[in-house]
Amino acid sequence: MIKYGYKHKLVGRGTKWVNFMTKIRGIYDYLQNVNDEYIVVIDAFDAFANKSSEGLLKTFLTFQADIVISAETSCGSEMCIPVPRWQKHRRRYINAGFYMGRREAIINLYKWLLASGEHDDKRLVVNILFSIPKLK
Repeated sequence: MIKYGYKHKLVGRGTKWVNFMTKIRGIYDYLQNVNDEYIVVIDAFDAFANKSSEGLLKTFLTFQADIVISAETSCGSEMCIPVPRWQKHRRRYINAGFYMGRREAIINLYKWLLASGEHDDKRLVVNILFSIPKLK
C-alpha cells in the first residue's frame, strides 16, 4: 500500500480479537468518519496491492458494480463454494480478504453483516452472493 501511495489506515490494531465480527465492527465504525467515494478493504498482513490506486479504481469501474469482491483459485476452508456462474473461471472461490466498493455500498454491506449474526467473514460474503438473484 505504501509503495503505491495509497491513503490507508490499519483498523483494529490493539483491539482484542474475538472473531471476524471484531473486524467487521471495527471497519464499520471507522467508515462512519470516512468521506471518500471509494473504499478498499484488504486484509492487513496476507494481501497486497499490485498497482496504483488510480489503476485499481480504473479496473474497479470496468465491473460497473457497487462492490467487487476478490476471488481465488483454491480454497482452504469449509466455505469452498464456487459461485455458480464462475464455474469455468480459474478464480472461482470467494476471498473475503479484499473487496472494493462505493462507500455507501460498503457501509450497507457492513450493516447487513453486523445484523446477520454470522461470525465468519467468508461465509458472510458467500451468503450475500447467493442471496442476490442475478448471481445465482
